Amino acid sequence: TETGQEQRQFAGHDDVVLDVVFTPDGKRAISGSKDRSARLWDLETGEELLRFDGHRDAVRCVAVSEDGTRLLTGSGDAQVRMWDLNTGQKLAQLGGHRSWVRGVAFLPGSQQAVSCSNDRIIILWDLKTGSMDKVMQGHAGPVSCISAAGDGRHIVTGGPDMTVRLWNVHTEQQLNVMRSHVATVRSVTFVPGSNYVASTGDDRDVRVWNPFSGECLAELSGHEGNVTDVAVNRSAGRVVSASVDRTARILKLPPLNGEPSLDDLVQKPPTPLLGESATPVEPIRKWSTGQRGLQSIAVLPNGQRIATGGEGGVVRIWNPET
Repeated sequence: TETGQEQRQFAGHDDVVLDVVFTPDGKRAISGSKDRSARLWDLETGEELLRFDGHRDAVRCVAVSEDGTRLLTGSGDAQVRMWDLNTGQKLAQLGGHRSWVRGVAFLPGSQQAVSCSNDRIIILWDLKTGSMDKVMQGHAGPVSCISAAGDGRHIVTGGPDMTVRLWNVHTEQQLNVMRSHVATVRSVTFVPGSNYVASTGDDRDVRVWNPFSGECLAELSGHEGNVTDVAVNRSAGRVVSASVDRTARILKLPPLNGEPSLDDLVQKPPTPLLGESATPVEPIRKWSTGQRGLQSIAVLPNGQRIATGGEGGVVRIWNPET
């Protein structure tokens, strides 16, 4: 079904919008851009509330703390910066990567964060001291995306080696490797409030996983170009995806029975399943965003708004139900 009424545009960036997220209160959005800045927007008025400057290269990824008070930005200058989301003040500059930072995430319930980079490593940061706590490596190439589970212990990563990997950041242990994708993995995310994971990439498919057992629960096909980002709204039972084919799509989240855990890992050794058991899922809604080079998508916790970012320096807000 064609859908998607555009409700608002946030204009101000001078180059491609590479990442966009909503704040936990659902009242603001944050974007990172190739113009080297991140910006905070009022969702209702479209006003630019704050601008975060200082990176020497593109701001490739942004993340918000669970209490909505802090912002992480990762850049092509190999730096991670932490900001006060209320004042715009820079709180910390985290140096340790040797190439583009491609993904950042706060670890819920802690004073820690993680980042991944083209330098192939994943860093666990102590935000109280601004120092590196742990360094993890396993991907056979750059690490292009990262997401943290609500338990504050587990993360997933993806990259051009076509794998999705599950880690325990406290033990630095790589728990599982999922190899169902047949091209670069561009985006990974934990389903909110669970240990299930969604992933997508240049093979144009979105997959939903139990990352502990390696079971692929569902596949979404249909995009006509590389899929650059995926987000999940569990309460509404929706997965949303963005693609360079200029479309956004919504699919129904498959039934998530039980909760993935280490028990799955023990019962079923981490030999990756290749998706033969996955259920193909057709999109329930799709629409053309009109944005070339669509790079990012985010969905509000209540599922009532979707944000997209791409070429042209504009963030667009959509009502997915119209």
